[in-house]
Amino acid sequence: MEFLKNRGFEYVKTVKFSNCFYTKVFEREDSYVLLDSRVESREIASFSYDLYTQMQNQYMRHKNVYRFIENTFTENKFDSLFSEHETENKYRKVNRELTYVDASPAEFNFELRFEEAFDSSGLGALRREYPLVDQENRNIYIDYVAETTSGYIGFEVNGVQYHHPESLGEEKYDYQLQRQNSIVKSGIKLYRFSSNDCQFKDKMMDELNLIIGGKDNLVNNNMFLQQRSITLYKHQEEALMGLRTAKANDMGAYLIVLPTAAGKSMIIETFLHEKYQHNQFLNTLILSPTLSVKRDWERRISLLNIPTNQVDCLTYSSFYRLSIDNTRNRYDYIIVDEAHHAVATTLQNRLSKYEPELLIGLTATPERLDQKRLEEVFGTYESTLTLEEAMEKDIVSKARVFRLESNLDLSEVRYNGKNYVNADLEKRLLVDSRNTLIVDTINEHFNDDYWKQKKGLIFCVSVKHAQKLAKMLTAKGILSRAVVGSDAKSKEYMDEYLHGSEVRFLCSCLMLNEGWDAPITELVVMARPTLSKVLYLQQLGRGLRKHSGKESLYVLDVVDQYGGLLRPWSMHSIFKNPYYVPNGLITDREIALIDGYHEELLGITEVDIDTFESKYADYLSSEQTARELYISTGTLNSWVKKGKVTPSLKIPIGNKTMDLFSKEDIETIRNKENLGVHDETTLLQDFIEFTNKYEYTYSFKIIFLLGCLNLMDPIGEIDLNDLAEYYRKFYLDRLSAKLPVDRKGCIYDEMRLCDLKFIKQSILSNPFEKFERKRFIMYSKELNKIAFHPVLFEQLTVKIISSVEQKMLQDLQKYYENLGGLLDTNDLRRKEITY
Repeated sequence: MEFLKNRGFEYVKTVKFSNCFYTKVFEREDSYVLLDSRVESREIASFSYDLYTQMQNQYMRHKNVYRFIENTFTENKFDSLFSEHETENKYRKVNRELTYVDASPAEFNFELRFEEAFDSSGLGALRREYPLVDQENRNIYIDYVAETTSGYIGFEVNGVQYHHPESLGEEKYDYQLQRQNSIVKSGIKLYRFSSNDCQFKDKMMDELNLIIGGKDNLVNNNMFLQQRSITLYKHQEEALMGLRTAKANDMGAYLIVLPTAAGKSMIIETFLHEKYQHNQFLNTLILSPTLSVKRDWERRISLLNIPTNQVDCLTYSSFYRLSIDNTRNRYDYIIVDEAHHAVATTLQNRLSKYEPELLIGLTATPERLDQKRLEEVFGTYESTLTLEEAMEKDIVSKARVFRLESNLDLSEVRYNGKNYVNADLEKRLLVDSRNTLIVDTINEHFNDDYWKQKKGLIFCVSVKHAQKLAKMLTAKGILSRAVVGSDAKSKEYMDEYLHGSEVRFLCSCLMLNEGWDAPITELVVMARPTLSKVLYLQQLGRGLRKHSGKESLYVLDVVDQYGGLLRPWSMHSIFKNPYYVPNGLITDREIALIDGYHEELLGITEVDIDTFESKYADYLSSEQTARELYISTGTLNSWVKKGKVTPSLKIPIGNKTMDLFSKEDIETIRNKENLGVHDETTLLQDFIEFTNKYEYTYSFKIIFLLGCLNLMDPIGEIDLNDLAEYYRKFYLDRLSAKLPVDRKGCIYDEMRLCDLKFIKQSILSNPFEKFERKRFIMYSKELNKIAFHPVLFEQLTVKIISSVEQKMLQDLQKYYENLGGLLDTNDLRRKEITY
């Protein structure tokens, strides 16, 4: 690959995944190029997909990674990735956020790991189904994108069947790589996780922290689409005058509709000529649907007496592929030609990132103009505001609250560390009395002549709960539908709700939480208690969009009896408003008269607004504390049980207790246990110091570590069954040779060594625990695997591995000097290192 060398790349190494698949690695200062061997389709893959994803992620953490298939890789293919070459856009008008509502099992686990790593507030930085356009101008979507203080990071959560190179075959795999390279070129670093990766809890959380750099680096993405002032113009002179007025009055956005050959371009030319006469430093962007239209604009601009280097002419597709940055005010004017061709989802997403002084849309086809849709594209931009600020600025609907209190006791509902256990909620809440209370309240307070024309959403605990409430409401003459992922008619029901007049309520279990827009919604019923602020806000957001004739969004908070301390989120806790007035504005903290209740002043009740999350925000769970101390959670729990460590708070939850630790507790524990400060930067040195100490009660630690070094795969994972076989073979060989298994007191005899289940349990309880406590390794019960910490494994060079192995063999020789000596140690040595 001489041309790679000419572009500054140097060959690094070849990673061998199997006898059938390898990857060559090339590196230069700003990026890596990975060249994969020829891909052959196989029913049974020759290597684990986990090896593939984690090897790529390891390189991506350091620099951008561009990946190709070696036998189809050419100089032109490489250069075209970085060129400004443009082709016609391939329109696909698909809103993935609506079509793909439910997360796959792998995506569910990814979100769970993300929440565990960064808590529920961290989920606010994630956006699902993020739209982009690839190098071939095709609309593509990234599973998740998180905004951080240092840029955007993408995550693809992959099932093996649809993403493993050998499952895809060469043609489909080549397309996957084109797509990936386009994403990275756009400025989004892309990481891949397999379904197995997402199940390996501790390792996944460590990797996410490495990628993000800690929770403080996440930028919460709870954006509100703020409206630009927008006017539709249809005549040339009126349009030009309107543009001048718009600039003077900061109107924001204009749509100009003129027939073909009626002078749309002349209006813009005249406008720009006038503005540049007054300011030569203005920046303008002109967007066109095709190359021919773009070139025509370039020609026209070149004939004007304005600085052409201040005007960028791009096709839509090039605009989509611009590197994502934070320069919202990059352009003073943005002009979108042939606006009726716009791909709404992708174009709106990208336009919303910019705040020009004036955004102008041009179209020549009024008979095909969907004015409402174009106003949505050109009339909005993202604005970072609190929900209360967005209400005060009239960007979203104001909200009124009605609290419906039930007498159901949920104090015994179990808590899984993040939210209520759903099985418990379903068991406790699926009772006729509570459902009847909800239905009767809707019928009594939201079913008069005024409300019969209004629509609402009900968020439920489960599919069964949604179906039950829909049936009960319909029986009261309030036509309602249950919207659930397993029902093929759900999409039809959603359309009926939006566009028909009969369906008044949709009852949903998670399906409508995000990715669906229903501005007509005027009532949201929170029939599902949640400890997740993100989930509550997602559900609330379905009804916050403004709509003609919509005075406010009404929220019916169903409040059960929680006892204890696990109080779920409600409107009053979200807005930190301790005063409740039935149907009062949630943002009002003073006595006021409510629309519809002018004859009387309603009573004000004080409510408890402290949720579990808000009340204990400054405390850390056992898991978080263990991570801060760089010990295992099991070690910390053991210390608490033995009385060596005392948490600041012990919260009773059902028949269990949750330990919470303050920041002061961490320092106390660190000093008391003489832990010192340990983190990713000290991990390798800690490991070397640990292995250099000759401290052995039995030989278990030595054989365990030699087994891990011998059996680990290219991503540092070890199958526990293979390790157990390796481990017990050493001791069985000694028994066969009539040599002592170990020192006196060792529990290993022939019967126990033949019991593989016992050996695995023994490994996990003794040698493994010593390494886990130091955070050198971790274990996944679901995958039956042990793995080195990602940071440690990345630093384990061939030289270090060989050095540690040699040290262990020397220690083993010394250990067994008075126990009959060692047998042949060749079986204990690592055979080959190919990475």
